[in-house]
Amino acid sequence: MQSKWRALYQDAFATVLAILVHGLLAFMLILNWDSLMDTPVPVSAEAPVVQAMVVDEERLNQALRKLAEAERREREEEAARQAEAERLAQEAEEMRLREQERQEELERQQAEADQRRAAEEARLLELKREQEATQQRLREETRRAQEEKRKAEEAKRQLREERRQAEKAKREAEAEQRRAEQEKRKAEEAKRQAEEARRAEEAKRREEDERRRIEQEKRRVEQEKRQEAARIAEIRRQQEGQRQLAESLARKARDRAMQEAVARYSDLIQRQVERNWLLPYGSQAGLSCILKIALTAEGKVLNVRLTRSSGDASFDRSAIAAVRRASPLPVPPDPEVRAVFQSFNFKFTPGG
Repeated sequence: MQSKWRALYQDAFATVLAILVHGLLAFMLILNWDSLMDTPVPVSAEAPVVQAMVVDEERLNQALRKLAEAERREREEEAARQAEAERLAQEAEEMRLREQERQEELERQQAEADQRRAAEEARLLELKREQEATQQRLREETRRAQEEKRKAEEAKRQLREERRQAEKAKREAEAEQRRAEQEKRKAEEAKRQAEEARRAEEAKRREEDERRRIEQEKRRVEQEKRQEAARIAEIRRQQEGQRQLAESLARKARDRAMQEAVARYSDLIQRQVERNWLLPYGSQAGLSCILKIALTAEGKVLNVRLTRSSGDASFDRSAIAAVRRASPLPVPPDPEVRAVFQSFNFKFTPGG
């Protein structure tokens, strides 16, 4: 387009320059004519002077005719150039209108693409929020399970501390018993040397008292041992119950999270397949079939086959084709949940 306008500009410039040159030539011819008229003519050459004037006038007429012819050609060329310029301007305007229509169509298509992209981004954002909510629930359940485990460990530590204290008390009691026995032997030896007869009777009495005391102490220690053993057994039983409870809560939380994730992604797959499904001609609504689907880790469909027919072969084929068109299917980010969708049975019930 710019090259055409440049050519028009060059043609107009050449036209104006040609007109100026012809005008200058005419002006010079007129000046020459006046100078010829003013030049003195010798009287002795009368016949040649007349002949020269005739020749100069003829040359002037020829020059004027050539000038007129050149001006006529210039006007014709100028008219042709003007017509060409108008034609090119009209073509440029038509091209501008076509370009404007093309730009408007591109803008409309871009607006539709932006709307579709915004809808897809909103759907992906919602899916991301659901995934984050699931991960948050899993983290909360894991945190509670870890807290229960920490409490169980704390109870176990307290049990070890109490057991250590009990063993320490037992050692102290045994040391006290040995010290008492040593003192008893010293006292008996002193009394035996002082009064053999009375000491024997006294020793017998003291031995009887000591035997009863030792038996009582022994019964007391055994009673404390039995109580300590019962308390330790109870603590162990409570710890085992807390451990089993924590493991049960963790398993239930994980199972519940997996069930929710499987149900959510099953629903997402159902909706995506339905969006790619077309009701075959002649098939009735309300039909369903079961398909066996194998997926990659990215959700691409590796294989799909019919495991239970709806009774309508056209409907069954349309369901298989919809699954293939919907590939890749949405899969969960959790590897354990994603493993469920590596090979699974899919009940296709449009609108169900």
